Amino acid sequence: MSGIPAGAVGTVVGVLVYCCICFITSITMIWLSWTHDERTSYVAMLSYFATISIAFSLIQQIHDLATYQHLVQKQFENAKAHPDNPEIVIANGSTGFSLVMYYIQYYCYNVEAMCVMFWAAYLAQSVYGLSAQSRLKVMLRRINDGGKIFAMLFPLTTILLLRVPQIQNHFVVFILIADLPLMLSLLFGCILMVMIVGRYVHTRRKFLIWSEQVGNSQSNIGTSSYDHTVTTASKTNVTSSMPNAGGRRSRNMWDRWLLVRFTIAFLCLSIFEVTNTLFQIMSVTNADRDAQSTTPDFSAARAKRTWVFFMPGVTPGLFIFVVFGTTTTLRKYMYQKLVPKRWQRRHREEREAAAAAAASSSSAAAAAAAARSGANTGPPVPPKDGILVEVEMQVYHQQGSSRDRATPGTDREDTDSIGSDEFPILPIQKNRQR
Repeated sequence: MSGIPAGAVGTVVGVLVYCCICFITSITMIWLSWTHDERTSYVAMLSYFATISIAFSLIQQIHDLATYQHLVQKQFENAKAHPDNPEIVIANGSTGFSLVMYYIQYYCYNVEAMCVMFWAAYLAQSVYGLSAQSRLKVMLRRINDGGKIFAMLFPLTTILLLRVPQIQNHFVVFILIADLPLMLSLLFGCILMVMIVGRYVHTRRKFLIWSEQVGNSQSNIGTSSYDHTVTTASKTNVTSSMPNAGGRRSRNMWDRWLLVRFTIAFLCLSIFEVTNTLFQIMSVTNADRDAQSTTPDFSAARAKRTWVFFMPGVTPGLFIFVVFGTTTTLRKYMYQKLVPKRWQRRHREEREAAAAAAASSSSAAAAAAAARSGANTGPPVPPKDGILVEVEMQVYHQQGSSRDRATPGTDREDTDSIGSDEFPILPIQKNRQR
């Protein structure tokens, strides 16, 4: 770690380990998306660009580690030479290779934000039943496909505009263009989330009132009419999938908690917007210090701040996996593919043994309860007046270890099943009117 202050080594190592964990989880989410035929879905797009941003973040960190002293010196000279350049605000004074790495990551952040916004629009269409209408289905499908393309091209346009000298001469315009994709996604995302949650709560309340009126016996039938717009977004695959070339049926990787999971993802986007603002404030602070100082700041505190602010940019890779990769279907799939077979076999044997022990225990408890119930049974209730009770009973006489039947050939001769050890000997009562 050439040039890194000794007091910041622990922070740098911790951030690198955290970035590697986020990279692994993001790669895992891409693998799950491909194996479940979700290659063009919104969650797959989020995973793609999160993985790209994490990869370039790791490259930038390794580059900064190798040239830290030279990097800080160049940042200091850049702040001195261009004190009013707004690019310093969003890039923390980076130049050259580090600046290119930062812009690639910033582009990925904006694409992820735009994908979340268009995903919210897609869910709103499903919740309000617009995608189920035949006259709107084709148009909405084209809009959704175009939204994915727009989510990639619009941030690229804003990033290229930031390199125009005329825009760099206006601080406010530069910052607005730089943050425009994030601000739009946050604004329209909030509006769409309010619409989705409001519709969901209204539909659920309406369905509960209806189910109370109709009764539990018909509640399942009424679900399709009153709760269709809710279940469409949660129980069906709400993301567009690329069909398998062999015509194999797509495996659904979602569960009924999709709306909850998406809400969590949107909250994470809001938190990221806050951290992005904090990063810009830190960049302004560093630029002001460099402009007022006569020597570069090589302190451990600055190195720690620099590396800590690498964490928000890589966190989406971890959050995408935690939020969307923990459904029951995906957990079972990862267990089958990643856990060694002998561990699975041992776990299965342990589960079977535990189930057998539980069944044996419940059988013993049931037998004991039946024995206690039989011991507490009193004599039979005497017959009522006017009722003739005719008792037909087959009698068994047991002497020692053998049993002697009654005289064969009589009316009392019976089958072996009644007198076997599996059946108790009980009187058969026949009630007849006198």
